[in-house]
Amino acid sequence: MNEEQLESFLSIATPYHFTIKNECNDLASASINLESLTVSGKALEDEYIDAILYEDDYNSNLNTNKQLTGNTPNDENKVIAVAKHAYSLYNFTLKANEERDFNLLLYMDPNTPMEDANMNASWKGKITLSTEYQEEDTTIRTISSSDINGMWGYKDKLAKIVIENKKSVKTAEDGGKVYGPFDESADGYGGVQSYVVCDTEETSCTGYLQGTNGIKGNEDCSNLFKGFSNVANIEGLENIDTRNVTNMSSMFSGAERIQELDLSSFNTLNVTNMNKMFLNTSNLQSITFGPNFVHKPEATTSGMFSSCPAPERPSGDTWSGVSFD
Repeated sequence: MNEEQLESFLSIATPYHFTIKNECNDLASASINLESLTVSGKALEDEYIDAILYEDDYNSNLNTNKQLTGNTPNDENKVIAVAKHAYSLYNFTLKANEERDFNLLLYMDPNTPMEDANMNASWKGKITLSTEYQEEDTTIRTISSSDINGMWGYKDKLAKIVIENKKSVKTAEDGGKVYGPFDESADGYGGVQSYVVCDTEETSCTGYLQGTNGIKGNEDCSNLFKGFSNVANIEGLENIDTRNVTNMSSMFSGAERIQELDLSSFNTLNVTNMNKMFLNTSNLQSITFGPNFVHKPEATTSGMFSSCPAPERPSGDTWSGVSFD
């Protein structure tokens, strides 16, 4: 069989079709395996079996090497104890309650030698699946200054933001509206999500930012709450872990209605940019800083408190001589 004949065959061949669904509320890492089994009589060796795994079009091959022997046997993943070998065809991650459809074509390699050992030989195998619970990454995505994705698309309507240390479905009362959940995670797997809950006329909305056991601050947390000009209250800031954050520039810039901020849980040991952090927070009357709100020697603080009437400034030895102009 030449290449053209093979392509013609593959285009009309009937694949094995199967669906994999994650019915849990957590991420799952999965591996689709093909396990070779012992046959009675003359056996065709694994090296002469080719496999194409795909979702929609067989040309979009998910397993990069068609020949089974091109995939190193991963016998530790054997689901069938008596299987000769297990070959990992595709490794992937499934979101909570996500499902994917797959197709698998199996055929004898056209370059199989026409020798007595291979004539009238048979091959037997089974498709198996190895799965493992995967802890969600609750790192929030980076936010651009003009972001309109997810909760940030409702910036002008929000009057309140609540940061929660668990994920839960939000509902509205008295004919109100719920938008979401929106994926706000850095890796795109939903470890951080948001909802926007509004009243009937959408004149007052609350944004909920959620992550199991809290939210990990992205290294770049600049613009995180920038431009939420109608938000009067941000609850749950203690549910953001800021230990790995390096950039807090413009973090609250333009949050004109906020009157007080409790940053007592913030750890700024690794932050190198605090420029304009509280810029144009014209109604901010009180900021609570904690002992871990420290100043790294190379951290910049230009315009950190510009147009911010709150009298408090971070204190301690690390802040001695620091200019906020």
